[in-house]
Amino acid sequence: MSRHTLRNRYGRWALVTGSAHGLGRAFAAALAADGLDLLLMDIDGEANEALADELGRHRGVQIETVECDLREPALAERAAELASSHEIGTLINNVGIGPVGSFLSIELDDHLRTLEINCRATLVLSHVLGRIMVQRGRGAMVIVSSGSALTGSPLVANYAATKGYGLNLAMGLWDELRTAGVDVLALCPGLIRTQATETHPPKIEAAPLVTMHEPEAIARAALSALVEQQGPLVVPGLLERLTWHAFGRLAPRKLTLRLLGRTLRQLYPDVS
Repeated sequence: MSRHTLRNRYGRWALVTGSAHGLGRAFAAALAADGLDLLLMDIDGEANEALADELGRHRGVQIETVECDLREPALAERAAELASSHEIGTLINNVGIGPVGSFLSIELDDHLRTLEINCRATLVLSHVLGRIMVQRGRGAMVIVSSGSALTGSPLVANYAATKGYGLNLAMGLWDELRTAGVDVLALCPGLIRTQATETHPPKIEAAPLVTMHEPEAIARAALSALVEQQGPLVVPGLLERLTWHAFGRLAPRKLTLRLLGRTLRQLYPDVS
């Protein structure tokens, strides 16, 4: 991807949610490398400021940080205010959370927090900024879903359900907005090396068919798919695509869910 490809096509500014760590950080670095100025939105203000300083020094782009809890009631007003002072041409709906464990062992408040961040925040930002992009006649949105959204999954049942919301939202918007010059992409990665996987590392050696992907490779794959207009869906990784095709499309759903449950219990043997 040549420098300024995204900037020239969609506009000067990109907004990345969950930018301070993991995949969001990788998206921010890749967008800065393409010459976009950045709005970095994250609840971790200190890490976000450090990233802004690093990227601004090395990439020569303008970067502003937005310390924000995406559950806040005034998120729509906050997004509209940012859009009024910045030409946000690219939105990366990246932020996502979800504890691993059996559905009933996880507290209801944690499930509701997952729902608010993974669904409500994605809806609000996509709606507010999507309207402005359509008025402008150009723009792009990436909604980070998950491989678990393609089938549903034991031990991350609510997380997979919330990511299914993002997946289906992106699929519908891809068709609705493309004639208005706005490109939409759903990203469904497998297991990524993030802050969550560093804090609670899965036992990869116990599940030989599972690969831990680096966030930089996933971000590059998504942005390349966006530029090449491969939407509405990208599943990075050959093994993940083959697995999705074999078990998500061809195998009986009962078999798929049992295999997913077995794999997750191998990855997280300490989870009940």
